Amino acid sequence: MPVATTRISTQTSSHDRKPDTFGTTGRVRPWAVVHACKHVQDVASVVDAQLHVGMHPYLLTPNGPRAMTSDASVQRNMRDNPVSLLKGWQDVRCWRRQFDENGTSFHSQLIHAHSFAAAMAAIRGGDTVVYDVREWIEEQSPTANSWLARSFRTAEQFALARSSAIVVHSRAMRSECVSRGIAPEDVFVVPDPVCANTTTADDAPSELEALGLDMCIAQPGKVLVLAKVTEEKLETESGKKHANNSFDLNSLLLSLAHALQENDAIRFLLVSPSSLLLEISKKARELNVRDKVVITTEEDQQRAIAAAEIVIADSVSINDAQGTDESIALAAMVQGKAVLAADNAANRDLSPDGRGLLWFSPDQKSMVRDLAHRLAFLARNADFRSALGKGGQQYIFEARSPSRIGRMYDDVYRHAYARRGRGESSQGTSGALIPVQFCT
Repeated sequence: MPVATTRISTQTSSHDRKPDTFGTTGRVRPWAVVHACKHVQDVASVVDAQLHVGMHPYLLTPNGPRAMTSDASVQRNMRDNPVSLLKGWQDVRCWRRQFDENGTSFHSQLIHAHSFAAAMAAIRGGDTVVYDVREWIEEQSPTANSWLARSFRTAEQFALARSSAIVVHSRAMRSECVSRGIAPEDVFVVPDPVCANTTTADDAPSELEALGLDMCIAQPGKVLVLAKVTEEKLETESGKKHANNSFDLNSLLLSLAHALQENDAIRFLLVSPSSLLLEISKKARELNVRDKVVITTEEDQQRAIAAAEIVIADSVSINDAQGTDESIALAAMVQGKAVLAADNAANRDLSPDGRGLLWFSPDQKSMVRDLAHRLAFLARNADFRSALGKGGQQYIFEARSPSRIGRMYDDVYRHAYARRGRGESSQGTSGALIPVQFCT
């Protein structure tokens, strides 16, 4: 878990000081950057990546020490609750007060805002802002009325236009930024960093035993395939669903039924919310594959990935439209698993050249047949599975290593600093920011 160490900055105002070159890691500047975020865990890996390359990141949260809680269920509940747009401007005022009280303009060169409210507050104070966008503000509260959603979209457009740089985490999000009028050169796609994982194939039996699933390996030659099942997400105010292509539970189980005709060694391990267990079991019985399916809960997802030999990248929905849940493909690649992935934009973001992935068609007319054929192929070819998993693991560690991601943020910050606003920011504050160091 993250460990915080305190060190009070006594540097002069960042507006009177140009960044130096950090010689030991190449041409990376030791940026003094404030990460304004709701939860420390949301930026822990990014802060760690920046520390790798010699930057001096600070953390600023609205909840102070409470943001350091390690209770996963508490954090999940905090994230799952949609934001109240009615509190939006109050949040902006709170962030502005945080910036003023902690002396961000005095101690830092940049503010890296991880929310709309933090970005708007920093812009209003004349700070140099990097706005990190993962989800549009009007999509964060599906129950908001259309007028309120439109008004906040307008406000976010102002924040986008006035930020010195925009950070997104997918090419689709970058395209959306450009479609909203942001200059392409101001939008940077930066993936999340990953660190090496110590889980190996030798751990699979122990993980199965921990899950109570050791019966899956009792018979030699059985191949465990993991997939994640989710609930359908609500529509946003714009009426759009977050889906690349429909990939529903019926399609997944039909693929299993067809694959079993080619290779009877396949067994499915489905990770699912507890509320869906009965419905999944019912659908599996209707297709006569219930004895080939084992279901486990979301809390055991990491163990399930470690136990599986093949992982299907895309979450599948209990209904007809796929939700916005994050793909489990990244976690599978980190653990060196062979990954079956629909050839869509999200998975191309993960591995543009397909290293570590075996594609199947996302087209609804051919998806079931194509997925089934590739399942059977992977189940028959253990050497190919192993090579695919090792290749993907090597690629993901190279492409998303902390040092590589840290250098990508250096490019972002150089661009933002070159475009910094000329307006006056708050001066003369006496607060002190506390930089933190994350240790594994």
